Amino acid sequence: MEGCQAVVFSHDEEYVDRIHAHVTEIELGQAETVDDIVGTGIDIDIAVLDLATLAVEVPAIVEELDASGAGAVLLIAGSETAPETVVDSLEAGAVGYVERDPPNGGPARVASSIEAANRATDRARETPFVDLFREELITRRHADARLAAVIDCVQNPTFLKDADGRYVVCNDEFVSFVERDRDAIIGKRTAEFRPDLAEVCDTTDAQLLATGGTEQLELTIELADENRDIVVERRGYDGDEFSGIVGVIQDVTLQQRRETELREQTRNLEILNQVTRHDIRNDMQVILGMADVLRGYVDEEGQQYLERLTESGKHVVDLTRQARDLTETMLSGDEELTAMSLRPALEAQVDEVGSAYDRAVVTIADTIPEAEVVADEMLSSVFRNIIANGIQHNDSEVPRVTVTTTIDDDFAEVRIADNGPGVPDERKTEIFGRGEKGLESSGTGLGLYLVDSLVEKYGGEVQVTDGTEGAEFVVRLPLATAARTGV
Repeated sequence: MEGCQAVVFSHDEEYVDRIHAHVTEIELGQAETVDDIVGTGIDIDIAVLDLATLAVEVPAIVEELDASGAGAVLLIAGSETAPETVVDSLEAGAVGYVERDPPNGGPARVASSIEAANRATDRARETPFVDLFREELITRRHADARLAAVIDCVQNPTFLKDADGRYVVCNDEFVSFVERDRDAIIGKRTAEFRPDLAEVCDTTDAQLLATGGTEQLELTIELADENRDIVVERRGYDGDEFSGIVGVIQDVTLQQRRETELREQTRNLEILNQVTRHDIRNDMQVILGMADVLRGYVDEEGQQYLERLTESGKHVVDLTRQARDLTETMLSGDEELTAMSLRPALEAQVDEVGSAYDRAVVTIADTIPEAEVVADEMLSSVFRNIIANGIQHNDSEVPRVTVTTTIDDDFAEVRIADNGPGVPDERKTEIFGRGEKGLESSGTGLGLYLVDSLVEKYGGEVQVTDGTEGAEFVVRLPLATAARTGV
């Protein structure tokens, strides 16, 4: 029907203009009161009542328009419009209603309802369906309330915009983020309440709506006089009932600062590792060398002090090695593990530690099986620290450490037994620094803490039990063949 005249009775001229932008082949006007039109002789084919802005008895206006010859009366129900008002207006002669705002309404939806009313040949309303109108309106209001409640549960700033870029729903976090009242946000575009954030919140809206794709932006913006690093994740949605953009904003400023701090800590650990490896250990080697020279100049009474000096010096060297190994383990992160040959790694440490302690005896009970285990280059540190521990904490006249290796199912089991005083049951876990205290646990040394950390990284386990004479450490490491076959 060409030349159709429709009038929207509303005090919101901007809203009417937005409706008009979606109307085709219909002449759309605006009036603030019915008196502006009634009695002027203007024929109204479709009268649209914006209930959100009309402070009058709406059913009475519907009857007045109907009596004046208006072809059809359509209602725009605002969020605050009572369902009873809509029902009474429908009973008075209105042909239907549409929600004022998304997600169940909006200017585009109003425009399509006007065009549908224009095309209708039978505008008579069937009164038996009034109850259905009431139920549908209440259901939609409940749906809006549920949507708002769900979004408010999101801890990050979250928003929903319609296809025109106007905010439909946002949570309290978003309100706080943009530093504006909710009333200043809903129904508005970003540029209207925070022009400085328009680029952040509105970038590529059209593209996202067209493709239904997602977008992630990493930006630095100024909020509360402070630069903040944020990540904006947005997704476009184009449906029959609603089209728009849903977005979530994550403030990663603290995360970025923490990452910077971690990089600085890593750099400091690398420096500490270098100092430990070179300076302290080299100086201790000089001290031990001078102590060895002094053996020919110290009398029998002073020999015991020289021995104590030598033992303490060797212990410091061990500590620097342990500290170095622990630092390298911390810096390695998630380095890929590989297949390591067990026999050479274990034999090398038996020889090395045995040579470092003249008064100790370190032996291998049986031939070490040829096997590969899941580990890395730090595997030798596991055996070195356990063997050294069996000597350093041994009160026997001649400390003895015995190494036995077996293959059990998908694991290689290495048992390292000593003839020392053993480990009390209440300390069998504590000596590895396990639990909340870690290295702060009493009696915990760097060596055994490093052992526990490495074995756990390899996917194995280590424990200390009561041996025949003293303590016996049991190390179980997964075989590389089992790891490859997924057994």
